[in-house]
Amino acid sequence: MAAPEHHLEVRTRLPARATRKPPLLFIHGGYCDAWCWEPYFLPWFAARGYPAHALSLRGHGASDGKDTLYITSLDDYVADVEHVASTLDAPPILIGHSIGAAICERMLATRPLRGAALVAPVPPSGLMPIAARLATAGRPGPVLLLISDNLLWEPLADGPAPRAEGRGVGARTPMERLSLVGW
Repeated sequence: MAAPEHHLEVRTRLPARATRKPPLLFIHGGYCDAWCWEPYFLPWFAARGYPAHALSLRGHGASDGKDTLYITSLDDYVADVEHVASTLDAPPILIGHSIGAAICERMLATRPLRGAALVAPVPPSGLMPIAARLATAGRPGPVLLLISDNLLWEPLADGPAPRAEGRGVGARTPMERLSLVGW
């Protein structure tokens, strides 16, 4: 993991007086950026003596990297957090929401951290099972999920998954595949 070679947006709210409290580094979730921490969290913690910082991960907010967003990995985001943390006066306490929490978990698994708070973390199984259940609320039985060119059964009912013989096979586009399986 190399340090990012691009600009990362960091929003900061500092306490009115010098403090010995550790800095806080807020890490946003997907489809968001540092602004989500700005109206309430950063000023609230700064008013209580904590230097509060929020970064926009590469490809988000005013950070560079929009051209490579879809090939950016979790390890790239870890490098962003490590880079910003290294610029602070002291090691920060990380506060991550959703995918930001997953970044914190990744860091906790490989190195000691001063502290971390995980807000609405991504479940260990990922988001696909939850998304499938939400997408099929009220539909009986198992549902065939299509990921890229792969077929994946997500059983939503008791019992074994049905066979996918011929379902989706031969379709040229994802929408054709969906229509072949009855969506």
